[in-house]
Amino acid sequence: MNIQLIKEKFFARRKPRILVIGDLMLDEYIWGTVDRISPEAPVQVVKIKKKENAPGGAANVVNNLASLGAKVTVAGIIGKDSNGSKLLSLLRKKGAKCSPLISSKDIKTITKTRIIAHNQQVVRIDDEPEENINAFHRQKMFLLVKKEIENSDGLIISDYNKGTVDEETIQKIIKFASACGKRVIVDPKGKDYSKYRGCYVVTPNLKELEEATNIRCDSEKNITDALSKLQRKLRSEAVLVTRGSDGMTLLLKGNKKFNFKSCALEVFDVSGAGDTVVAAFAYSLFSGLPPEDSAMISNIAGGIVVEKVGTSVATKNEILSRIDGDYGEERIIDVDEIEGIISKLRRKGKKIVFTNGCFDILHMGHIYLLQKAKAFGDILIVAINTDSSIKRIKGENRPLISEGERAKILSALSCVDYVTFFDDDTPMNIIKKIKPDVLVKGGDYSKNEVVGAEFVEKNGGRVELVKVVKGLSTTNIIKKILSQYGNNAS
Repeated sequence: MNIQLIKEKFFARRKPRILVIGDLMLDEYIWGTVDRISPEAPVQVVKIKKKENAPGGAANVVNNLASLGAKVTVAGIIGKDSNGSKLLSLLRKKGAKCSPLISSKDIKTITKTRIIAHNQQVVRIDDEPEENINAFHRQKMFLLVKKEIENSDGLIISDYNKGTVDEETIQKIIKFASACGKRVIVDPKGKDYSKYRGCYVVTPNLKELEEATNIRCDSEKNITDALSKLQRKLRSEAVLVTRGSDGMTLLLKGNKKFNFKSCALEVFDVSGAGDTVVAAFAYSLFSGLPPEDSAMISNIAGGIVVEKVGTSVATKNEILSRIDGDYGEERIIDVDEIEGIISKLRRKGKKIVFTNGCFDILHMGHIYLLQKAKAFGDILIVAINTDSSIKRIKGENRPLISEGERAKILSALSCVDYVTFFDDDTPMNIIKKIKPDVLVKGGDYSKNEVVGAEFVEKNGGRVELVKVVKGLSTTNIIKKILSQYGNNAS
């Protein structure tokens, strides 16, 4: 695999235009705590702390695509009700084009409520009617999506067997897309896969593959036989099966097989992981990558989301870190990712240490401070000033090293666990997000001069001042270079 090509295509400026058609749902999360058993029945009593809504079903595929930067159009059928309005609002906030989406008073929006206590799902409640969507709705939707198919780079059919896409509608979509030269990826449901005939690739899980082929997938040979049987039956270019802790397998036409080991470090929640796999595969494929490279990226993305609680997404930075060979936690992170990472570290009982600075021309004084900082806890997070922040503080001639390079250098140090950025003149906002157990600065500061010291101590943390190495600073290094070399530096 050409890693450089993968990065060029996956991180290209041009974003693929992807149409998602399927069963749209609203996921509701109720987070709480349990400290007693009900006196009415032998069940847990959950004390509610917060409620959240998220796109579910095919809408979660849209959510994942949007997080990767795709230009997404969504087609489906929802109720003209309160939950439908909430779902529509969520999709629009993600930047999805919703014009082919139908809202009807005759339909009830499917809603799945998950009650979670202490990061474990206690119960799921499904609110959906027995009969909901009819042929009139499906035909109206198909007429709306025809133009969108022509304008897309490719499309996904996300079938949850809730009635949005029946066999007739699926075949009309696939045949029209094929006539337009567009590839169709199908996330399937049910036992009869003949309705997906002619798609480019289908993405069952292992249980679904068994049901679709009547082959018990308990060995590599049987899995290969099942994949081959399904590929021939559908006349598809490929079949991609997700295999849980065993990763995934891609079979291309001509029986060319690729196995991908799972890269999940631990599994907290598998909710929506299949949607992430489909979205990442589609984004990669429609960005110009071959199926095998697209499968590799989707395997990484799926491994990332199962490490998180709730229906989550994998970010480009997380995926890039794993592509670069760091199959532990990603080291260079966006500010928006910090709270989720910190939450997971807290659950593991990790002590968080934080420090910040410009780190422009890394020197021995920096290394000494960082090594001492790491010794105060389990996880060291380093926040660096962005280039624009440094220019405001130190002048137009700084920094000498760009923020991206500085982050890469710091992330290569064994004592540094995460590197992030702040664009303000001080790190106060990021300190409030992290709430570190230990805040570390150089001993050339007094405690009352340290930004965030009062906040950290009020939240139960402490401040540590590390003795500086005299004479070592970026400014002194610059002066020494100019003194010794002047304009003759080479």
